[in-house]
Amino acid sequence: MEARVFDEDPNLVCVTVSDTGYGISPEEKEKIFEYLYQGKNPLEASRKGLGLGLFICREFVSRHGGQIWVQSQLGRGSTFFFTLPIFSSRGLLAPILTPKTLMEGAIGLIAVDVLTSPVSLRAIEERTLQEVWNVLNRCLRPGLDVLLPRMFHNGTKETFFCVISCNNPGRGEANVQRIKEQLVHSRELQDAELSPLISFTIVDIPEGRGNMHWEQRIKEVTNSIDEAVKKTMENGGII
Repeated sequence: MEARVFDEDPNLVCVTVSDTGYGISPEEKEKIFEYLYQGKNPLEASRKGLGLGLFICREFVSRHGGQIWVQSQLGRGSTFFFTLPIFSSRGLLAPILTPKTLMEGAIGLIAVDVLTSPVSLRAIEERTLQEVWNVLNRCLRPGLDVLLPRMFHNGTKETFFCVISCNNPGRGEANVQRIKEQLVHSRELQDAELSPLISFTIVDIPEGRGNMHWEQRIKEVTNSIDEAVKKTMENGGII
């Protein structure tokens, strides 16, 4: 197995996994990631799988914003490739962590916890989580707020994080209230009988101590957000 920055896109990491097995025919390469598909291998005719392994792999990779594919020759084994975005808080938060926004107000972090079932990859559950994501997107202001990528699912709970620019004292509380109202009125969440929990905190912005450059202040705020997210995950989802 090998992992490296993807040659075609430096914002992605590419992971390769190779074997020396029987290989996959050109016709089957287009089918092996399909639900319940089982490849034909005359050397392992007595072994039967469920046809779910590669399908689940594709689902996980796709949901994280990547792609998966395979290169293979019969009798020479196969090499599987998949890509995943390289997570960078600084890059994601660049639109709101600017000298202007830091001078005009504060930065807030909203956590939205959604209880889920222990069974993974349930279609109805994924639709519900996607609806939460859509609601949060609608509640945020482009260029002033950021919805972080989905990153925390412990089997029974998924937590979504929003970083918001609070350019007035009541901005954070107003945004939390708007999110609550939108989630309550979501038909998808009503049908699933879910009531997400929302918490909010203000992230400290360091004052311009001495001759601290703006880049250093932005770096410190980014680190503070990372620490707040990490602490939230360690505490089970509540800020």
